[in-house]
Amino acid sequence: MIKNINMSAEQKLNEAHKLIQNGLYAESIEILNDLAISYQDFNISYLLGVAYQRTDNFCQAEKNYNDAIRLKQDHYDAYLGLGITYQKQGRFNKAIKSIENAIKINRYFDDAYNSLGFTYKLKGDFNKAIEIYKMGIEVLFDNVYNFIN
Repeated sequence: MIKNINMSAEQKLNEAHKLIQNGLYAESIEILNDLAISYQDFNISYLLGVAYQRTDNFCQAEKNYNDAIRLKQDHYDAYLGLGITYQKQGRFNKAIKSIENAIKINRYFDDAYNSLGFTYKLKGDFNKAIEIYKMGIEVLFDNVYNFIN
């Protein structure tokens, strides 16, 4: 639950999240922007980043992901989202830095390894991409091993 947010606002946040999951980004953005007027919360900023990124509004996605990170510095999903936003714009060095931050926060974040490897591939550094993919596989196996033992 979000701190200092009333139940109606929490319900709106959940509704916006469901709208994003269903691909209804404009509707989600409207609800989230309305919430952002009254509440400064990393979840609102993060979901706005997601919705804007999926509509290719990279300027707003970047702003909102950065807001989410400012509000919760260990928000590894926001770092990944920011990195993917940079990646989609061809800003590969910034993407790499942001995705690496996500991995520093959560070394078991397999989506981040995948995105980092893909970013290196797009950048044309195929050897580094393979290295990152291998690291991601090792981390995934370590995570599974630790989970079952």
